[in-house]
Amino acid sequence: MSSPKTIVITGASAGIGAAIAHRLAQGGHNLVLAARGLEDLRRVSTECEAAGAVRAVAVTADVRDREQVVAVAAAAIDAFGGFDVWINNAGRGIDKSVLDLSGDDFDEIRLAAREAMTLQPTAKPDGSDKKDDADRPTLIRKSK
Repeated sequence: MSSPKTIVITGASAGIGAAIAHRLAQGGHNLVLAARGLEDLRRVSTECEAAGAVRAVAVTADVRDREQVVAVAAAAIDAFGGFDVWINNAGRGIDKSVLDLSGDDFDEIRLAAREAMTLQPTAKPDGSDKKDDADRPTLIRKSK
């Protein structure tokens, strides 16, 4: 097996995010799990460690708030010295027809996407603040 990677997953407390976390745990990686619900995050974190994660850190964060997103990156840097992969999975489930969405609904969806997309230039996997073309934000970003 290759050396463990440190992987940040937003929206990790349930659904696809939790499934991604469980699968990556089986690969023996370090995980930083972020979502709004601490109780569910702690459960997923415990399950991931039992499934083989070297360590799984739970961080409460709302990705609509830039400061909280940056705090997730800081937690990864504090716990593991940085991160190798960032998976932006947090989102809003839509339980009605797109035709019935309000302007506020669309604003909330855009805000969550914007904050997730703007993180990487702020918090690099190596902790630096250098910005160049290679460091443009992506939905899933693997370090060099």
